[in-house]
Amino acid sequence: MSFENPVNAPAKRPPPIPRDAARHQPQPPPLPTEVLRKKGVEPQVEEALTWTRANQKEKVVPAFRIPGFDRLDAVMSMEKKNDQKPEAFNEDSALVFDPKDPRGCLKLAGVLADGAGGEAQGPGDLASEAAVQNAEPLLKKSLAQALTLTTQDAERKILAHQEKKHGGVIPEVGLPYINEMLPMAMGEDPRIANSAWAAIEAVKQTQKFVVESGGKTTENLFLIHETPSGARYAIVASVGDSPAYVRARDGSIRQITTEDSLLRHLQQKKLITQDDLDQIKADPSLTITVSGQKMSYSQLRATMVGGLGRDDEQAEPSLAIVRLEPGEALLVTSDAMDKLENKYTDSTDTEVVQHVLAQGKSSIEQLDLLRQVIKNPKLLGKTAERLAAYKSEDDFSGVLITAQ
Repeated sequence: MSFENPVNAPAKRPPPIPRDAARHQPQPPPLPTEVLRKKGVEPQVEEALTWTRANQKEKVVPAFRIPGFDRLDAVMSMEKKNDQKPEAFNEDSALVFDPKDPRGCLKLAGVLADGAGGEAQGPGDLASEAAVQNAEPLLKKSLAQALTLTTQDAERKILAHQEKKHGGVIPEVGLPYINEMLPMAMGEDPRIANSAWAAIEAVKQTQKFVVESGGKTTENLFLIHETPSGARYAIVASVGDSPAYVRARDGSIRQITTEDSLLRHLQQKKLITQDDLDQIKADPSLTITVSGQKMSYSQLRATMVGGLGRDDEQAEPSLAIVRLEPGEALLVTSDAMDKLENKYTDSTDTEVVQHVLAQGKSSIEQLDLLRQVIKNPKLLGKTAERLAAYKSEDDFSGVLITAQ
């Protein structure tokens, strides 16, 4: 959703991000592919991108390109939050890999998980690691099962799952509505229903492994499905609050996922009025009572009712399907994007994201600029004044997939 100020006129275009801001940073660690080359190992995609615990301890992993995908430019980056102890692990994990689809439809698969930290939450790094380490075998298993279904049966299962997850609630304007997008995509390639059902099942099956880790995590499992005509579709099965966006060819950004926060749940079920919401948002000292517990606006935002590591009923992922034209991109990130949230709209200021990405000459530079701005929004100059100070510090992980 684009920035709208209900009081003032739209803000002027943000200033360029100072390039000097990154020059005095400590020397970043070697890229994973370079590490493998030094060891004399051919850098396979899976080996280069499996984030080991040693990788996660690094402060910054600069953006790097992931080779091996036909007409898809894949880039990844990661950074540990500033206030973590040196020995602490990054609680974000990510992986991009070849799904080895026997049909040849799926050209790329990836997973991004953001572990929930703190003693009460359990070990977030282990939880996200469990989600990522099991993504490839679980997708392979769920895809094999999904291919035993007819395309019509897969479609029925997806729509029934949508009803169970959202109760038939139509998403807010701008978000893809699966009841409309799925039939449209199947008109080009009915097999996309099997791919989408496999993504849903793979996320659900991850629950067991995350529970065993003792922690909790979000998960976005994303696939790029290619139709016989060469059209590409992004499929995203998500649980939690890690967002995914699509960047159009004109550079505009729109979010395609919904967050599983308690606040959104209350809004969907119409259990909170807009007046109540406006009051508790304006006054941090005010609370409302939910299941006998008094909660502030920020607590409602931060409390997740969906995620992995909880009970099975809450591990149901949402599904988004979006057509990717050449030049368009899928951006999947952790909820560190909250640092770019607009104080008026309660959502990521997509005009800011658009401006940041537009300054990068390559996808690697684009993702690195985004990482730097999320770490320090003050790089945006006066534009940062329109951002909400919702989250001060967080780990960052991001994957940018550009269709060519």
